[in-house]
Amino acid sequence: MDKNELFDFYSKLYFHELETKEKYNSRLQFPLVVIVSLLSFSGYIFSGINKWAFDNLFALSTILFIIGNGGILVSCYYFVRSYVSNSYYVLPYPTHIEKYRADMVEYYKDIACSQRYVEDKLKGEIFQWMVTASTDNGFMNKERTYMLHNFNKWSIGSVLCLMCSFVLSQLAAKLQ
Repeated sequence: MDKNELFDFYSKLYFHELETKEKYNSRLQFPLVVIVSLLSFSGYIFSGINKWAFDNLFALSTILFIIGNGGILVSCYYFVRSYVSNSYYVLPYPTHIEKYRADMVEYYKDIACSQRYVEDKLKGEIFQWMVTASTDNGFMNKERTYMLHNFNKWSIGSVLCLMCSFVLSQLAAKLQ
């Protein structure tokens, strides 16, 4: 690949990573609904548990209830990490780039062919910004994917524990 093809490639990669960021931001609305639903379901289970019955089904139901709520807390941690702890690298403002170009023109004015030299230097600097931005943003998107994957894993485990707790508490209530 020559320099122009590489520049085009990193430019497309940079914008792709920013689009991926926006997709992640819109995707985080559903996990928030999942957390609220899990907490509501957990509260419903808690209100239906007979706190004065002490038998094996009640004990197992309580243990699963506690494990399920612990899973909710862990999934909340991963949700917050995927939502908050990310900082994306963006290109500098056009005014910053133009100021940088003007400073370079002033600095290299005594060199022969300074205009061409400044254009090449500026293009190289923008190329480096693109490479840095697309690399950093790619790592950030990978980290967010990992956090969302763990959120899903812990949420599913919590749902399973809470469902089993609910079934066992209902069974224990019927057997009394």
